[in-house]
Amino acid sequence: MLVVLLADSEMEPLGTNSIRRLADLGVTRVGVFRDGVGIAIALEGWAYDPAGSADATLGVVAADAKEVRTLVQVADVAVSKTVTPEQV
Repeated sequence: MLVVLLADSEMEPLGTNSIRRLADLGVTRVGVFRDGVGIAIALEGWAYDPAGSADATLGVVAADAKEVRTLVQVADVAVSKTVTPEQV
């Protein structure tokens, strides 16, 4: 997973052409998040190499951005609730 952080006004429109280019990079899922400061775009896919494709990804979602940060996933933790016999 790669997360791209940028100012709200610097996001490139994600039209059909952009989505095709992301798919060519191996992206299968895109999440866009917004707050009062800016936008975060989360990109993932089983064939997507976030570290190796970061520059190409930025060329699609933030080509003209002046200030952009990328975050690469360093942990993936599954969470589940454990039920003890006393709770049944």
